[in-house]
Amino acid sequence: MKKVKLSPVEREILWTLEEAGAENLSTLAATVKGIIKEVSNETFSQSLDNLERKKFVYFEKSDINGNSVVLTEKGRIYLSI
Repeated sequence: MKKVKLSPVEREILWTLEEAGAENLSTLAATVKGIIKEVSNETFSQSLDNLERKKFVYFEKSDINGNSVVLTEKGRIYLSI
């Protein structure tokens, strides 16, 4: 897999998901914003959309926890190269 350029927010989202595998959307946002200060909601949302388009993450609906963000195998491979 060719290494594609990711923003700092996109990289942090992937690393956070690498540890958890999947994360509730609001928990993921709080974690990333706690690490990278001054991340706007718009920037966070755009970063998630970009990662979904690249097929590094997908969204999973859960009745209990709301929407979760899940790291794909392609996302895991990206982190390993």
